[in-house]
Amino acid sequence: MAKLYLVSSAIGNLSDISLRAIAVLNEADVIMAEDTREVIKIMDKYCQRPVKPRYFSYTDHNCNQRIYLVLQLLQAGKNVALVSDRGTPLISDPGYKLVKEVIKINQTHPAIKVEAIPGANAILPALQLSGLPPDKFYFVGFLPKKALQRQKLLQELPKTTIIAFESPYRLCETLQDIKSVLGSQTQIAVCRELTKVHEEVSRGSIDDVIRYYLEKPVKGEITLVFKTPNC
Repeated sequence: MAKLYLVSSAIGNLSDISLRAIAVLNEADVIMAEDTREVIKIMDKYCQRPVKPRYFSYTDHNCNQRIYLVLQLLQAGKNVALVSDRGTPLISDPGYKLVKEVIKINQTHPAIKVEAIPGANAILPALQLSGLPPDKFYFVGFLPKKALQRQKLLQELPKTTIIAFESPYRLCETLQDIKSVLGSQTQIAVCRELTKVHEEVSRGSIDDVIRYYLEKPVKGEITLVFKTPNC
């Protein structure tokens, strides 16, 4: 039976990749990734195999075409590893479309096994570092790019700890929206470049964090953790 592996990689520090992930990458016939260059870095560091796997890109822009290719490979008995550039596949990436199609095929002709290889993601480390209540939380993925859509989403959030991804280029605008919608008493942690050399966590009231980032250029990958009012 062919296997589709959903392989979690590191989110910054390559040492965070699991032994099981390395074993799967050493055995897979085909490796799919958003940016194959990132996977090749992992392969060069940890994997030693006499026969190199075939690499294919799998992105938002080409996933519909790639799904057909992956299904052909799996039905031919090839083992395929879908690898996230950083973190866990299907979390804010297009991998779910492929998994959905494989499950659909298996309902009538069960011939492909889907295995999740767990590992790093930015969500839980950000929650751990935030200092905010961790018992219940709501993950929204990337916040909308457009201000009106973002504000509408913020208005509809449940009363709990919220985790979201954001671009550094929109961070200050998003922080202002959070203040406008949720109020100036909102407590927030901005987690930047988690597990990397320049990791930084800025915690405090929304006003304090806005002041901090208005005076400092923002770079890197951002995860926001904040509380909605009365949670």
